[in-house]
Amino acid sequence: MRYVIDRIEGALAVCAGEDGSRCALPLEELYESPREGDHFVRENGVCRYDPEATEQARRRNLLLQRRLFEEY
Repeated sequence: MRYVIDRIEGALAVCAGEDGSRCALPLEELYESPREGDHFVRENGVCRYDPEATEQARRRNLLLQRRLFEEY
């Protein structure tokens, strides 16, 4: 399943799944240097960072922010 890291609290990454589920995973179960907003896939207990999905989401969010602030 696909997840995004919502926030990091201490040694846990609070994540949102593509199905709307939420979970908290120990940072040591993730890939190296996880960050808020990262997208990853978890299969058979193994987490794999998805740089393309992460970059796409960051660009989409940046465009939305620009549009929002240009209106004001």
